[in-house]
Amino acid sequence: MARPLIWVLALGWMEAVSAEAFDHGHTRWASVLSAHLREATVDYAGLKAAPANLTAYLDEVAWVSREEFGAWTQPRQLAFLFNLYNAATLDLVSRNYPVKSIKEIGSFLRGPWKQEFVRLWGETKTPLAFPPRTRPPSSRDTGMSAR
Repeated sequence: MARPLIWVLALGWMEAVSAEAFDHGHTRWASVLSAHLREATVDYAGLKAAPANLTAYLDEVAWVSREEFGAWTQPRQLAFLFNLYNAATLDLVSRNYPVKSIKEIGSFLRGPWKQEFVRLWGETKTPLAFPPRTRPPSSRDTGMSAR
């Protein structure tokens, strides 16, 4: 009987702490980029071999509630969405590595941008579910952030 109560308390504490303590400096994401980005080229093999920091960052982002997000300034909201979009895209590519192009992921009818892989507000969405102004500029017209 005590075990379910401990889980309820732990999950409630984790949700409260992670939502209140979201790092707007995106420190964990910066560490992922620092470890796996070399002269504008992502080391997907290295990221696939050591995904823990990327996974942890995506978990942090997934815990942010719609209400908390709504209370942020527009620049914070955009930084959050840009970083989420890019981190989720790196995760998708690294999980499917080796591929020469992100376009190789999925099928003809269900390419990478029609797959649900972005976790946000308790849902898993396609990258195209985000309004164009919240996607990085390189993806607004085509739905692509990497080629």
